[in-house]
Amino acid sequence: MCGIFGFIGSKPNLSLLKEIGELASTRGVHGWGIASESHFESGDGKLEQKIDILDSFKDESWLIGHCRLATFGNYEGVVQPLRSKRHIFAHNGNVYNYPYLANYIHYTMKTDCDSEIIGALLDVGYSLRKVSQLLNQPYAILATTKKGMSAIRKGLPLFVSEREEGTYFCSRAFDRSEPLKEGREYSYK
Repeated sequence: MCGIFGFIGSKPNLSLLKEIGELASTRGVHGWGIASESHFESGDGKLEQKIDILDSFKDESWLIGHCRLATFGNYEGVVQPLRSKRHIFAHNGNVYNYPYLANYIHYTMKTDCDSEIIGALLDVGYSLRKVSQLLNQPYAILATTKKGMSAIRKGLPLFVSEREEGTYFCSRAFDRSEPLKEGREYSYK
């Protein structure tokens, strides 16, 4: 499965950000992407090999990262985090019922990436908790909201650590982190 990581707060501690980026990279070896409000970087292979790219995010108040392990669908040219009309999000897991969900909300998929449907559901007004209930699969998701960032998981790991400068997330456990409780949506500003 893929690795996701993120931060929301004032300015990230770069050494901790690189640590969680490297940890997430162990879960995804086929490609990576990092998005913030004003910046997007992506590449092939493990993020661990390009970890210093995180230096360019040192002044960001939030970011979401994704390290891909190819397990489902054709992702040529598609890198997470994904941008929908109103959200930026990263998803760990598979959405096997994405054709049904797209049909249900009358949405035409623009890529072969099953995770795209998550953004479409958020854009039409579903909460992240409701989206997660529709997935019927194990998942971990980080998504931007109007007020900040939300996180939710079920069956796949996602750890959180609140620090003085902000809140960090990662698919792997890290120093002073705790797992999010399953099925509960957490919101951060």
